Amino acid sequence: MRADLHYLSLLDVSERIRRRDFSSVEIVSALLARIAAFEPMLNGFLHVMGDTALADAMRADAELGRGQWRGPMHGVPIGIKDLIDVAGVPTTSGTEIMKDRVPAADATIVGRLKRAGAIVIGKTHMTEAATLDHHPMYQRPGNPWKSGFWTGRLSESDRLPHRASGFGSVSRGPAPQRDRRRRRGARPKLNP
Repeated sequence: MRADLHYLSLLDVSERIRRRDFSSVEIVSALLARIAAFEPMLNGFLHVMGDTALADAMRADAELGRGQWRGPMHGVPIGIKDLIDVAGVPTTSGTEIMKDRVPAADATIVGRLKRAGAIVIGKTHMTEAATLDHHPMYQRPGNPWKSGFWTGRLSESDRLPHRASGFGSVSRGPAPQRDRRRRRGARPKLNP
């Protein structure tokens, strides 16, 4: 496994998994180790889903071994912003009022990513309700490039966790759509 693996683009990782230069289990394991090493300083993730991610990676590798390739997201680990529902994992939206909210179903975008073979490695940190400062209940994420600074508002989950895990986040959520039913779980209400 290359030392600079965490700097590969999503498409590079996808292609290398498809070619079997490395397995999904190897990349997920490497990123989980990197998250464990840097998370205490950076606080980029509210929830790391290590066991689930490794099980999904094994499943993706087994499918590839049978000649089944779902496409460019097959076996690729991603982070999901804490504003977007992942079944069985708290979606707090960075708020205290929603700290115990655990959705029963994936948001539409998460379901689509999973069906495409993506591996959800964790839920990324964010400002309170994606509009305010960080809630005092959650430790403010650190800036990997300048100690004492934070990564900004609204988009810190797009910048911070990929520094910890090595990947640009694909956690931006769905583009605005007219049909609200298609966005289930992407913008949870601020009541539990």
